[in-house]
Amino acid sequence: MRKLSVPAAPAHLAIGYARRKGWIDIPLGLALMRDRNVPVALKIQSLGIGFLLMLVLQALEFPLELLAEAMTGLLATPLIAVIDGLEFLILPVLFGAAILAKRAARPV
Repeated sequence: MRKLSVPAAPAHLAIGYARRKGWIDIPLGLALMRDRNVPVALKIQSLGIGFLLMLVLQALEFPLELLAEAMTGLLATPLIAVIDGLEFLILPVLFGAAILAKRAARPV
């Protein structure tokens, strides 16, 4: 069995879950993001919707993050900031790729 590095593990698990369930195809969406035949407007719209979904997720997490900071006496603040920063970078791309895979026309 291949040993996973720490940054690759969550993405690997999410993609594996999506492939088993068959409801979303992130690798196809990422390939479509790189494809020159897919219109740029469709890519930007998908990334924009992914960004909005990420903002909704952040809004739902905010009370829990405040509770964690209050319980730890602000010691969790750097860790929460790092996690939120990674979410701001990674989640819009993953959500956008998933949306693009559903919105783009598939070849027959």
